[in-house]
Amino acid sequence: RERASCLSEEDIAMAHPGECSSCDLGCSGLWDPVCGTDGVTYSNLCQLEIASCLGGDVSLAHEGPC
Repeated sequence: RERASCLSEEDIAMAHPGECSSCDLGCSGLWDPVCGTDGVTYSNLCQLEIASCLGGDVSLAHEGPC
């Protein structure tokens, strides 16, 4: 970590211990609800996509709350 910071000449901080998740899509906090095929209302499509990426068998059922 220190070597990477030195080479890039930027401050680098650890976000959390362990491996990085490829499911971190950087979703906004925008409330634009969607209903998943699992019957869960997600705050927006990006949040649903994260749930799917993390191994949930979920896709978009329809826009709006369930």
